[in-house]
Amino acid sequence: MKKTIVLTLLLCLCITSVSAQNYSVKSVSYRQSDLKARTEQRMDANGKPCAIVRVGIVGIKDLTFPDAVGDVKYSLGEYIVYVSDGLQKLNYSNANGNVSGSITFDDYGLEVETQKVYNVTFESENHMRAAVFSVQPGSAKLTFNNEVVPLDKEGMAIIEKPIGEYSYMVEAQGYISQSGTVRLTENEITTTTTSVLEQIQYPFTIYCSPDNASLFIDNNPYGAVNQANDLKLPDGQHVIRLTAQGYDDYEQTVDINGKGTMLHVNMQKMRERVVVHKYERTRTHVNIRPAFYIHGGGQLYDRKQYLGHDWGLKLQLGAMQHFAGAFALYEGIGGGISNPTNNGKNDYFEHAADSANTYFIEIPILAGISVPFGKYNQHLISLLGGVYGKGMLTEIVKEDSDKAPDKHGNGYKTNWDYGLRGMIVLDISRFSIAAEVGYSLAKFYKIDRTSTTPKKSNESNKPSLFFGLSVGVKFGKL
Repeated sequence: MKKTIVLTLLLCLCITSVSAQNYSVKSVSYRQSDLKARTEQRMDANGKPCAIVRVGIVGIKDLTFPDAVGDVKYSLGEYIVYVSDGLQKLNYSNANGNVSGSITFDDYGLEVETQKVYNVTFESENHMRAAVFSVQPGSAKLTFNNEVVPLDKEGMAIIEKPIGEYSYMVEAQGYISQSGTVRLTENEITTTTTSVLEQIQYPFTIYCSPDNASLFIDNNPYGAVNQANDLKLPDGQHVIRLTAQGYDDYEQTVDINGKGTMLHVNMQKMRERVVVHKYERTRTHVNIRPAFYIHGGGQLYDRKQYLGHDWGLKLQLGAMQHFAGAFALYEGIGGGISNPTNNGKNDYFEHAADSANTYFIEIPILAGISVPFGKYNQHLISLLGGVYGKGMLTEIVKEDSDKAPDKHGNGYKTNWDYGLRGMIVLDISRFSIAAEVGYSLAKFYKIDRTSTTPKKSNESNKPSLFFGLSVGVKFGKL
């Protein structure tokens, strides 16, 4: 009990002596090479750029500066004080009142000017200094002068000691310890020590077939396996990746647990299909590789005078050739039926038919570019544009031919269509999906059937659009 009381009294005496000690201005100077007032500019009340006064003092963390412009920042024994241009005196004080006064810059032959930085250093009567440590990793243990000093979350610590020489040690599990001495001198208020510990590493040996495979550890390249000698890795898990031309990539996670590790790898050759594909896509001379398609889908027509707004169904066979790995040519032939539910609303056969189904055959010729993507470029997107021609046979069906002005009854009507077409084809392995848009340039004339002799009128429709979407399969190499 007596020992506890004595230790408490000694601690109180130490605290009292530190807080009660006197401070004096040690030096005031202009920091010519410091550009902080320019790079981190702050304006005063008159809109003029401020100057900065760096105030260095050990042991006092609650100084206030009434003349400061904005907030005052404190870090590692230094205050950053923004002041107005032309300031003559810098007043200061702390909460206890044991440190207070003012600094007259004119006494040191200085004049505070905008965007310049000045340095003020205080000295304590027992010549206290600050030893600042920056330690990595932040979980390390810092021992200073045989006392353990806690680190903050950034691995920083500040230790206040009188002038002298002190020993320190930094240690952490899995790292090589570091020790040394710190000299706190008369001239420097703050001394900074940076300690970055090196991890303990253990031997890692890898054997691979083929032995010229490229080695990557944690995404860092180590060259060919046969050249990666004397490898060492720190404790923990590491991702090992191997790549070689003609082989599938190999990847494995290894755990280095305080001992040497050996790894044997036999890489698997790529499937011939993928190898040929990857090789041909990168060749520079002209290379024609046909791919054949079977597509089935639907179309939406917007031809007001001929088919109206209606759907059609189509089956299309096509072949695409690739030139120099970038350009594509597509030829095809398609056929189908459109306007299957006209219900007498077709202007072209107005007053002539109760329904009109159109059967068609078309031939598109398109050209564009092909862009491979995905692993080993096994997928493809093609952007194509060109022309098309279409032949159409329309079946005219009337429930009661006696009521229609057309005396010819049921029958067929032929028409020709042509225009521009654009298409996007997306190949995912063997699966294929296509979207297309067409712009018809053909003119379809109305038939004037109000007279007993049907004839074409002078009114024709404007060029029109149709849209299509289809899915299918692809055959052949790509």
